Amino acid sequence: MSFGSSSRLNGKQAFAVTRNLLPAVKPDIPFAQITQAPAHSFLAWTFGRGTVIYKIWPAVIFQTLFAVVIVTLEEKAGVKHLAIPNVMLTVLGVVLGFVLSYRAMSGYDRYWQGRTAWSDVIQHSRSLGRLIWYHVPPRLTPRTAEEISTGLMNRTSSELVRVMAEKRMALDLILGFAVALKHHLRGEVGIYYEDLYSLVRPLHEHEHTQGQKQAVMTSALSPPTRARRIASNPALPQAQTSASGISRESSPPKKHRVHYHTEHPNTSESTYGTFPGPISESPSGSIHRVPSNASFQSQHQVLAPSQQPGEQDMMKDVSTELIPFAGIFGGLKRLFSRKKAYSELSTLESGGKNPWGYDASQRKWSGPLQPRIGKEKHTVSAATRGENLPLEILRCMSEWCSVLEERNTVPGTSLGSIIGTVSSLEATLSALEQILTTPLPFVYSVHIKHTVWIYLFFLPFQLVAEFKWHTIPGVALAAFIYLGFLAAGEEIEQPFGYDENDLDLDMFCGEIIQVDIENLKKSPCLNADVTQLSLDGSEGDKLPGFVQAAHQNNVKALIAMGGWAGSMYFSSAVGSAENRTAFVKTVTDFTSKYGLDGINFDWEYPNKQGIGCNVINTNDAGNFLEFLQELRQDPIGMKLSLSAATGIATFSGPSGDPLTDVSGFAEVLDFIAIMNYDVWGSWSAAVGPNSPLADSCAASENQQGSAATAVKNWNGAGMPLDKIVLGVASYGHSFVVSHDDAYMSGSTAELAPYPPFDKSAFPHGDSWDDDGGPDACGHHEPSGGNYNFWGLIENGYLDQNGDYVDKIPHRFDSCSQTPYVYNPDSNIMVSFDNAQSFTSKGKFIKGAGLKGFAMWEAGGDYKNILLDAISAEIHS
Repeated sequence: MSFGSSSRLNGKQAFAVTRNLLPAVKPDIPFAQITQAPAHSFLAWTFGRGTVIYKIWPAVIFQTLFAVVIVTLEEKAGVKHLAIPNVMLTVLGVVLGFVLSYRAMSGYDRYWQGRTAWSDVIQHSRSLGRLIWYHVPPRLTPRTAEEISTGLMNRTSSELVRVMAEKRMALDLILGFAVALKHHLRGEVGIYYEDLYSLVRPLHEHEHTQGQKQAVMTSALSPPTRARRIASNPALPQAQTSASGISRESSPPKKHRVHYHTEHPNTSESTYGTFPGPISESPSGSIHRVPSNASFQSQHQVLAPSQQPGEQDMMKDVSTELIPFAGIFGGLKRLFSRKKAYSELSTLESGGKNPWGYDASQRKWSGPLQPRIGKEKHTVSAATRGENLPLEILRCMSEWCSVLEERNTVPGTSLGSIIGTVSSLEATLSALEQILTTPLPFVYSVHIKHTVWIYLFFLPFQLVAEFKWHTIPGVALAAFIYLGFLAAGEEIEQPFGYDENDLDLDMFCGEIIQVDIENLKKSPCLNADVTQLSLDGSEGDKLPGFVQAAHQNNVKALIAMGGWAGSMYFSSAVGSAENRTAFVKTVTDFTSKYGLDGINFDWEYPNKQGIGCNVINTNDAGNFLEFLQELRQDPIGMKLSLSAATGIATFSGPSGDPLTDVSGFAEVLDFIAIMNYDVWGSWSAAVGPNSPLADSCAASENQQGSAATAVKNWNGAGMPLDKIVLGVASYGHSFVVSHDDAYMSGSTAELAPYPPFDKSAFPHGDSWDDDGGPDACGHHEPSGGNYNFWGLIENGYLDQNGDYVDKIPHRFDSCSQTPYVYNPDSNIMVSFDNAQSFTSKGKFIKGAGLKGFAMWEAGGDYKNILLDAISAEIHS
């Protein structure tokens, strides 16, 4: 069962004189310091990369050498009468001062316009994100009469999950707009960038590639527009994610998989159950972690880096336009290199490889023929032509607004504000393109350069008579000043590149907008309801029969609430006193309605991200404890069996570290169920035990946690041993391992411990395994690669008795008490549990004095081979 809801405070407006003030506390979202402008040292001020010295030094040297020639002719060669009256020095100096001042100020004005426009991008991104997150309700249809009269929302969790996935994708598009705008202004076309591709999933089906079929998840009815893909299918596959994460597969309910738990009232052992089961829209028995390079069907599109500043080259910084007659030499160079350049361009256009390894023929964007390289500034011809990616994103957002309008679920004031903010972003895009494509008129820019050259050309003639040899440093100083101001104006005229003096667009996107968006996703969304629990996707129609069968057999009927895909709004449900009281009533009403004897709270995990889009709060553990204490004081709640599914470590405290004192939980919980499985998997560096009993005997790099360490952690923090239930797994993880890695060195039969595996391959497990697809967060998941115990027998890894098959190499790790099997034909290695490992765990449970065990899941066993093995040992 999933509870797919967050907090919603319901109450009537009170017309009272007094008003309650908000508490003066720190926000729940961690504070992120924005990068400040660094302080520069004397050397940085003098010779830093941001100074104009590196642009003008050849031109200054040229003018200085010319002055050397003039002074030498005058003083040493006996060539007299080179000096001219210096009256022009004053007249031209004043005029030139005004001209250069205008040039510098016009450049700074455009620089400031660019900064102002990016400030508007940040502001509008924040406003649009806030409006979407807080003002778009999780409904696909207007409120019903019952919802209006009661003030409560009565919707299925599948509807909630769908709309929340749409909202998260819309927030990604807001960030995607900013990142795409950054690349757009730099002349970097396309979507294949590390910081962009995963943010623009609705555009992955777009015709921006040739010769490649992008596999995507589609709905039954093909949406007519890419924005409607947000609404009809809010989770498209990602070719690459920015960082490694933990995620759990989503899949339709599997046959024979009923996610309930029974506990015999007269025994201490938990004999059947699915404590950690994801009772959600899509229950699953597998946990899958996806590495950052995972892609659909293991097909990878190599992404270009988010920044392409080019190589640091002193000569590339030089502005040749400031050197007189440099254009002549440049023209000759281009004349001889034109044929080669044309050949290279033709190669790229005909399918050659670019420096990042993808085919240039995939590009269908009609942007600049040559990307911006190094310190070169854009010219008018470098402005993107044809398709405009930031504009496409805004159109996508606008079309999604039309979907919301058709649903009639968003109030007109809120929807109008959303559409208006999208229009403001479009206006900002136009303003930035105006700066990019409208440089200082060419004739004016050229005339200023010519004026400076003429002034510097005649300067040594005017100074030589009076300054003699001092004319040389005087000319050098004048050249540095005048050429420096000229270069500075040109430097900041288009401030969108990679120069030291350009605007830090990467900081705007990565440290401001991205942080704001990520924090917004973690904020409790008030447009959800804690007063409703949903059985969607959990075969809820079987719940009454399950309870009846349990009571007929004199056992308690417990149900697990939450799970991997159902923990998104636990934090909101217990985040305030009002919400905790409402949630207590929700739980007690639900248990009374179905005659349940208890609840297992499967929150994965307090103050920690599980699936990746959970609402979290630094005080989650404390709020959870207060909720349990209030539930225990309720007349119905005090009679219930209350338990919690936990990880190997204790709950995370406000600092993020595991709690060292859980005695408060021990007082209100009947037991905890430690999820001692998925310790190793496809997210790991090697093939390791799925559910290790011990790991202290393993090498230090292979000590990732075990049943023994989990019990030690919880018991050491104050949880009594007789309140600890050990979670055991009836399934295992599969890996693709090459023959060379699978066997010990020099052996063709003995399997190697902890071998490496192919991280780009995601094998499919048994018939219950997930096929891959979008999870509850809208992220694409590949296949799980999980084999239940019966699946290993069904696929020929084990015989009908659960024993090894002769033709299948196998190994038993005596440290972790874990069996492994390897199919040399398919290169599949599986880490799992069998009767031998279950017997060892039963012995550990009995010896440690634990309450019992909980299996994920009972349906994964075969003819009760595993259950009989562990039960026999416990009762021996």
